[in-house]
Amino acid sequence: MKYFTEHKWTQFVALLAVFFALVMAIDPVTGGNLWRLQETVFWLLPDAVNDGLKFLINDFWVVDIYDSELDLTEESTMMKEFTRALSSAVLFSINLIRELLLGGVKTVVAFTSWDFISDNEWARIPALPWPAVATGAFLIGHYLGGRDLSILAGASTIYIAVFGQWTPAMQTLSFVLVAVPLSVFLGLSLGIIAFKHKTFESILAPLLNVAQSMPHFSYLIPVVVFFGIGDHAGAISTVIFATPPMIRLTILGLKKVSPEVLEAGMMSGCNPRQLMFKVLIPTARHDILIGVNQVIMQCLAMAVIASFIGARGLGYDLLVSLNMLKIGQALELGVSIVLIAVVLDKLSLAWAKKQIDYFAELPFHV
Repeated sequence: MKYFTEHKWTQFVALLAVFFALVMAIDPVTGGNLWRLQETVFWLLPDAVNDGLKFLINDFWVVDIYDSELDLTEESTMMKEFTRALSSAVLFSINLIRELLLGGVKTVVAFTSWDFISDNEWARIPALPWPAVATGAFLIGHYLGGRDLSILAGASTIYIAVFGQWTPAMQTLSFVLVAVPLSVFLGLSLGIIAFKHKTFESILAPLLNVAQSMPHFSYLIPVVVFFGIGDHAGAISTVIFATPPMIRLTILGLKKVSPEVLEAGMMSGCNPRQLMFKVLIPTARHDILIGVNQVIMQCLAMAVIASFIGARGLGYDLLVSLNMLKIGQALELGVSIVLIAVVLDKLSLAWAKKQIDYFAELPFHV
């Protein structure tokens, strides 16, 4: 027996013999559960999840909602009203940024009506001309990274305009400019809470592991169930996907702050709020801004996938082009997405690495 336990090859031969014995002994016809598991209660779990979601959306906490446009009262659930309100807020933000870049009337209609738009032709947001956007890209690039980054940002903007991809590019940019701040805010808030409460961090860690290892498409299904399809659904799914890196980097940055810095803040008389927002977060600025960079990259990674649930922009046009086998147009759209990703990546990294010279003669507001 001692010889068997000390030599791995004898254990391997024994296990191999057991394997072949089981193969020969189990009959596929009469093997029952030993051949293939029969239906069990665990097979009903997907149906139970579906029934639970349907109950939550359609039957849980039913309330009467008055519709002022139709002048009638209808029954709805609190979950449906909450998701509708959240979707409306996200869609309004996307339309606002999109119309500042491309022009439109939906934002004005949100505060007035379509009749007001028909009676007043001036009541529309004018489009921002592409030379102005390109100039802004040149200036931001020069401020953050100097001449090389300025040329990269401006030339990429000009390329998008010259090749006729301006409208979908601005639609994608409006989508990103809504998803990124939401992801950064949620990630920073949850990261601060996890840093201050170790129990919450231990609960959050496995959830973050699951969220970052799940396939991208997995986020689309629950979002479609609760929020429907459209730009707002794409933005919400992108926020869910892009928030975990921000949480992790916030926690990492706050943990890397040296105890001496923390003690200096406490000796200066900081209360807990001042200690967090005037000492810890500014000291962890570099790691937090790297988190912002990762959020931007994750949002652009979802640009094409979010088009499956109605998010407009370069990703949607790329999907249509591929379905129609328009390879040249798909290549142009792909290059445009890459340029936007590269420019935003370089700008955010330059912002993270930019240091303030506290001994320079700077104006008081810097």
